[in-house]
Amino acid sequence: MKLCRLIMVVSIGFLMIGCSAVYVPEPVGEEAVELDETWSGAWLHEEHVIQARIDHAENGLLNVVWIEQKKGKLVLKSYSVFLRTQGEHTFASFWDDESDHGYIWMLLDRPSEDVVI
Repeated sequence: MKLCRLIMVVSIGFLMIGCSAVYVPEPVGEEAVELDETWSGAWLHEEHVIQARIDHAENGLLNVVWIEQKKGKLVLKSYSVFLRTQGEHTFASFWDDESDHGYIWMLLDRPSEDVVI
C-alpha cells in the first residue's frame, strides 16, 4: 500500500513539474479521500526530493513540496493538493499559482497495483 501511495505522490510531482495543464474552477471529484499516514513521506524523483505531508486528513488535503532549479537559482515549490473520488476513480487537484487560471487536475487510477495517470 505504501508503494501505491509513493507512486501516486510522485505522479502528482510529475504533473506539477511540467506537463500540459487542463484547468477547472474547483477540485475534481465529489468525496474527499480520507488520508492516512501512508500518504506522508519523502520520495526521490530524478533531480527532486518530493516531501508530502497531510494537512487535513478528513478533507483529503495533502501538502506536497520540493526544491527545483529555475534560471540558475533554487526555488521551493509547494502545493496544497486536494484528493477526491468520483465513483471508483481518485483525482488530485491543485491551484496553479503561476497562471491563476484555476485548478490543475489529474486522474490517479489503480485498476490493480498499477497507477495510471
